[in-house]
Amino acid sequence: MRRRAVITSIGEMLDFLHLFLAPLSDQPGLPESSVPDDLPAPLRQLYIHFGALIHRCPNGPFSTQDRISPVHKLVRDQGELEFAWENQGNWRARCELGIADPDVYVDHPPWTEHDRDPGHKWWCRGPLSRFVVTLALQEAVMGCPYLWAVRAETTPEASTVPFEPLWMNGQFAYGEGTHSFLFAPEGDILAFDCRDQGVLWGS
Repeated sequence: MRRRAVITSIGEMLDFLHLFLAPLSDQPGLPESSVPDDLPAPLRQLYIHFGALIHRCPNGPFSTQDRISPVHKLVRDQGELEFAWENQGNWRARCELGIADPDVYVDHPPWTEHDRDPGHKWWCRGPLSRFVVTLALQEAVMGCPYLWAVRAETTPEASTVPFEPLWMNGQFAYGEGTHSFLFAPEGDILAFDCRDQGVLWGS
């Protein structure tokens, strides 16, 4: 893979994953006609580019740690769309339909927040465009054929090869700034630095 700049948009994330996941399939996406046209843009783009790989549960690259719903399993409920969930059912993610880039809401967030407000049901986790980038990159790492758990708090502390920032302080189910991703062109290694959880490298 050639050197990649920092990801700043859904489109740039899709370009990166097309290169990183290229060995898995030469047809990773779905025809536009099979993806509902009322989906928010970030999700619709993800399915058009990688919907076929997302469908490959449980052996696909989008279903190892958490799960992005295949198109046919999307749940619609009173104008909202449930599109992802944690692998053990600890949280679900949903957003409103009819908005280009709606906020994402999750249930059962970190227990510290739940303990402070146990009567609250859904917590806002920022725009879908950021949430989808973080989730897709996390699953790209976790679904790698080769995965290493690194004993360090951050990738730069542990590495002797240069890693370049790819997507830093990503928004996810557990709040702002929990997920950072770096890439080492030498070896095609995608690093996932998870705040308070450690470091994983995938290739």
